[in-house]
Amino acid sequence: MSTEVKPSKPSKPVHPVVAYLIIIAFTATMFVIGVIIGKAFFWENYDTTPIADRIIEVAKQKVAQDPKNPKNYVDLGWGYFKKKDYNNALAQYKKAIDLDKKYYPAYLNLGILYIETGKYDLAVNTLKQAVALQPKSSNAHLNLGIAYNKLGKYNEALKELKQAYDLAPGSTQIIYEIGVAYEKMGKIEEAKYQYQSALEFDPKFEDAKKALERLNKSKGGK
Repeated sequence: MSTEVKPSKPSKPVHPVVAYLIIIAFTATMFVIGVIIGKAFFWENYDTTPIADRIIEVAKQKVAQDPKNPKNYVDLGWGYFKKKDYNNALAQYKKAIDLDKKYYPAYLNLGILYIETGKYDLAVNTLKQAVALQPKSSNAHLNLGIAYNKLGKYNEALKELKQAYDLAPGSTQIIYEIGVAYEKMGKIEEAKYQYQSALEFDPKFEDAKKALERLNKSKGGK
């Protein structure tokens, strides 16, 4: 026996004004939900602390948890370095070295600190130790070359910088520093070539751009 299926009664169309009000209500509800989620998970919890301060805070916690680990002191020193608090940075790097006389990152960072503070002789001595510990570190050779450049020892600088380049041939900073050494030695064409090469790798490298412009404007620069 078949069962008769009655056609469903047509639904009453929604009035345009009602539909509009529904859309507004839905949009407002979603906005409120978004605000609640934002406040709960993002806005009120967004950390506006400067990066250097966050580095210091985290590193201090790690030092407290593991005071025998030289890495924690290097990280703490780096935070102070970023804040330009060089005395505290120096103290942390030296603590790391006291814990491990062969801890390369401490010597590298300490050497960079000495360059930043104009203590170039100390930078050379420290970075020599970094190179001895990690002879294949382009960063150690680069910074040693920078220190030699600052001291006016351009032949020594070129030796280190060329070793750095062999280890990291794509580094625009190394190429630029080689140009600095050549320029200081009066080898202007060689310097211009290095600055131009650096700009070919990185057209936004401002130091190289300014150096090349300076040489091109100088007497005989073409």
